[in-house]
Amino acid sequence: MTNPQPTSQSFKQHCRALVGEKRWRASRRQLFQLRYNLSRFPQITIDTMVTTDPCHVFASGHKLDPYNQIVAVDLWLENGTFVNTEKYFRSYTSGKRKIASELLPNCDQPAFAFHVSIVDTNTTCDKSTSKVNTTVQPCGLRVHLRNGQHRLIRYKRRPAPGHTLATVRNILQRAPVAMPGRRALFNDVFGPAIRSAWSNRSQPDKTGELVRCNEHLRSLNPVVSLIIPIYGRYDFIEHQLAQFINDVDMQRHEILYVIDDPRLNTAIMDSIKMLEKVYKIAFSVLFLESNLGYAGANNSGVQHASADTLLLLNSDVLPVQPGWLQALLALSADHINNSIVGARLIYEDNTIQHNGMQFHASMFADDLWINLHPAKGFPVGLVPASQSLVDCESVTGACLLIKRDHYLAINGLDENYILGDYEDSDLCLKARQHGLRIKMAETVVLYHLERQSQSLVSDQQWKTDLTYYNCWQHSNKWDSTIRQLKSSTVK
Repeated sequence: MTNPQPTSQSFKQHCRALVGEKRWRASRRQLFQLRYNLSRFPQITIDTMVTTDPCHVFASGHKLDPYNQIVAVDLWLENGTFVNTEKYFRSYTSGKRKIASELLPNCDQPAFAFHVSIVDTNTTCDKSTSKVNTTVQPCGLRVHLRNGQHRLIRYKRRPAPGHTLATVRNILQRAPVAMPGRRALFNDVFGPAIRSAWSNRSQPDKTGELVRCNEHLRSLNPVVSLIIPIYGRYDFIEHQLAQFINDVDMQRHEILYVIDDPRLNTAIMDSIKMLEKVYKIAFSVLFLESNLGYAGANNSGVQHASADTLLLLNSDVLPVQPGWLQALLALSADHINNSIVGARLIYEDNTIQHNGMQFHASMFADDLWINLHPAKGFPVGLVPASQSLVDCESVTGACLLIKRDHYLAINGLDENYILGDYEDSDLCLKARQHGLRIKMAETVVLYHLERQSQSLVSDQQWKTDLTYYNCWQHSNKWDSTIRQLKSSTVK
C-alpha cells in the first residue's frame, strides 16, 4: 500500500511540528519582511553620522540599488538646508550585507561614506572654538531618484561620544579592513575625517602636578633627564628603579616618570611613598590631569626637565647591565650636538628588537611607508655591533637621546598621531630637516618588552586600524622626504 501524497496543509503542519510554532511564525515574518524590503528598492540606511568639527560632517551607511535609481545624495541639516555630497561620496565593499550584495545586481559595493564641508550653507563655522557648533547638526540624507522624486531619510541620532577617541573609533569601525583601494578611501574620506575630529579635541592642561621623591639625593645639575611615560602598568616604575639603584652613574641624572593615566594617580601616589623608602635614589613623578597619549606625555615631561640632554625612555625598557647610560653618553660625546642617538634593544630571549629603523613601502599596507626593524628576531650574537656610532634612517622613541634645545626647536613629538605610533620616526625626519643626523649606538644594549602598555588600550582590531591611520598620516606627510632619502646615501 502506497503512502498518500501530503497536502500543502499537512506539509505546513509537519514543518510547524518540526521547528515549533514560535519559530515557524518568526520565520514567516522574516520572509514577509524580506519580500517587503525587496519591493522597496532602492534602500539606503545610515550607520553613523557625526560632526567632526564645526565645519565638517562624516557619514557612512549602506545602500542597495540594483536598478540604479539613485542619482545623487545630499546631506540634510536640521535648519532645513542641504549639502551636495557628489564630490565626496564614495562607495566600497563592506562585510555587512554581503549576501544581499552578491544576490542582487549592481550591489557589489553596498557601503558608502563621505566627509563633507557644511560651510557653504547658512551655518556658522568657527574652528577657533574647541567645541563643535551644536546649533546646526546633520539629521539625515536626501536621496534623489532617477524618476525625479526624492526621499528623506532621517538619522536616529545616538548620544554623542564622551571623548574624541570614541569618535575616532566610531569612524574607524566603518572603514574597510582590507580591500583594493583602501588607501584611496583614506585619502578621500576616512583620513580627513579622523584628522578633523582629532584636531578638534579639547586641549587639556599639560602642566600636571610634580612630586619629588628622595629629593635630598637629587643632583642639582643633572647630566641627562630621563622622560618615562606611564600608562596602565605602573609596576614598571619599581622594575626600573630596582635596576637603576645598582648603577652608581644613575645618581648623576634626573629620572622623571610622567603618569599619563589619571585613573592610576591614587594608586601610584600610594606606591611611590613605599618606593622612595625602599630605593634610595632620587626620582620625580608628574601626574597629568588627563590622558595625553605618548607624544603629549613626553612633551609635558620635557617641559619639567632640568638637564640639557634628554633621554626618551619607555617604561618597559630595562638595562642589561649597569653603566649603560654612561656608555651611551661616551659614544655620543662628539655627536650629540648635531645628532639624535638610539640604542640597541633586545627581547628577553636575547633576540634583536631594535637596531635602527628603515622606511619600507609595504605591499601589505597599500604601499604606505612602514618602520622596518632590520634583523628583528635575530639572535643578538649573530648581529655584529660596531664600536662607534653608525648612521641609520631613524631610531625608536623607546630609547632616544637628544639635546633639549634640539627637541624644542623641532617642536618635540607630533601630537597629531593618536595614542602612540610613528611619532618617533616623525621626530627623526623633522630632525633631518633641521640638519641633525640619526645614529645608533649598537654596543649599548637594553631589554625592551615592547608594547606592554599599549596592549591594555583595547582590542586588537582597534589597534590595527589605528596603526593604519597613523601610518597613512605619516606616509602622506613625509612621502617626498622619504623618497629623497631613499634615493641618496644616508648621511
